[in-house]
Amino acid sequence: MKEAELTLEFAREAHERWLIKNNKKDLDKAIELYTKALSSNPNIPESYYRLALLLWENGQISLTTAIEKCKLALTMSPENINARMYTGYFLKLAGRNKEAEQEFKTAIKNYPFSSSRARLNLGLINFEKIVNKEISIPIIAKSAYYLITGILTGFLDYSYIRMELSKAKENFEVGKYLTVGSIYKFLGLGKKALNTYKVACKKTGRAEIFEKLIGDIDIEYEQIREALNSYDYVLRVKPNDRESLLKKATILQTYYEDKTDEAIETYVKALETEGEKEYIYYELGHLYLKKQDNINAVNAFKLSVETDTTNAYFHNALGFALFSAGQYDEAEDHYLIAINLNPEPGWTATVCRAAALIYSDIKKNYEKAIRMYNQSISLYPNCSETYYSLGDLYFEMEDYDKAVENYAKSLTLNQNNETAYNKLAVALWQKGYIEEAIIGFKKAIECNPEYAPAYNNLGAVYLDNKKNITEAKIYFKTAIEIDKEYTMAYYNAARAYETEDNKIQAAKYYGKAKELNTENQEIKNIDIEEKIYNLFAV
Repeated sequence: MKEAELTLEFAREAHERWLIKNNKKDLDKAIELYTKALSSNPNIPESYYRLALLLWENGQISLTTAIEKCKLALTMSPENINARMYTGYFLKLAGRNKEAEQEFKTAIKNYPFSSSRARLNLGLINFEKIVNKEISIPIIAKSAYYLITGILTGFLDYSYIRMELSKAKENFEVGKYLTVGSIYKFLGLGKKALNTYKVACKKTGRAEIFEKLIGDIDIEYEQIREALNSYDYVLRVKPNDRESLLKKATILQTYYEDKTDEAIETYVKALETEGEKEYIYYELGHLYLKKQDNINAVNAFKLSVETDTTNAYFHNALGFALFSAGQYDEAEDHYLIAINLNPEPGWTATVCRAAALIYSDIKKNYEKAIRMYNQSISLYPNCSETYYSLGDLYFEMEDYDKAVENYAKSLTLNQNNETAYNKLAVALWQKGYIEEAIIGFKKAIECNPEYAPAYNNLGAVYLDNKKNITEAKIYFKTAIEIDKEYTMAYYNAARAYETEDNKIQAAKYYGKAKELNTENQEIKNIDIEEKIYNLFAV
């Protein structure tokens, strides 16, 4: 019996620390001690109702189980005001307000001057009726009466006053360090603020408050590992701290390529907390895309869109995920919604290009694709990439004049784009402008001396149009030196050797082209084996 009372006293202390500091460690300790007290003596009512609250707060039992435990305490001690209070509290949470009212009224009847919390709860129950439009003079009068008498009798409730004084003292100590740290931060003295918060961790015992602030400063100083450690500390004490969960997830997502799964788990945990969820779904969608998990990415972005239907960025992200998942019609719909919402012209222009790709590459509706590219240009006329993409579309349509025009416009906005020079030169070549094409290929090489396609194309022009085999071979071999797996360069080099009747070298390069083409299928509709056979055919 003595052991149970001693354990119960320790449990009360841990419980009180938890109420003041909201520290998970104290919560777990109180649960452990109340459970131990019950094992030593199952006839102590206090252990039942206090354990019921703590287990429920910790997510370990349901409201129904909590009510049952409190009623068990009442069967042992019907006059126990706290047993009545806790039973009424859980009944109220369960929506059983009539039963809750009865428990609170009994507590007031038994202890009229120590029933501050019971009166306040009754006042709140009646106030909720008013909020829910159950308005009548008796209900208004009851609400006012119980709330006022609850406040007044609070001054006679010793345990309540003691708790509030303890909280006030605790808050003063915490507030003192918070204020000093904030002043240092305002003055730009981040290191001093950091030291203040570290001292506060030791002095106040409220490290979960200050570690969060320490983590924020560490991020400012790009001390990412230290910041992550701070948020992890907070989460060990308060596993459901939303702010720390979101900050930890952001760090993992931004700085750690190999921690995608952990970032996802952290965001999912944050979804269980109170607060806006749409941006969490949005970030989850991006993480699933990173894992190439298109189905979960689509589902996450859909949840963000359902929560906020007017957010263009959500619709765009969903469009991209749907496109990646091969659901092109739905992707088109969401891209168009994002475009119509148009939060910022430059951004919307990019979405227009994404929609244009669906029309050009998937649906082969070139007319709609061109309209979408032109809309992109009207929103943001100085984007070289849009003209480049439009040039590609006209090239595919074999409208080489417009392809040349758009590649040229792209180059006026970005003069160092080797691929645009290469594409422009190919279009000029198709139009029969050989010398201009050669200039274009050479400009591509000037932009990037390691750009193999320009060397290969230049070699093809010298081989097929200039009939200069020696020069052509130099360009093909340069392309091969840059890219050892460039199938077309081997194939063209083989053609050059075949043209000068060097069958051995031609066979060697055709053979290498055939070997590479088996893997990458770079050359289509050409039977390289037949080419080799014909070299030596009689």
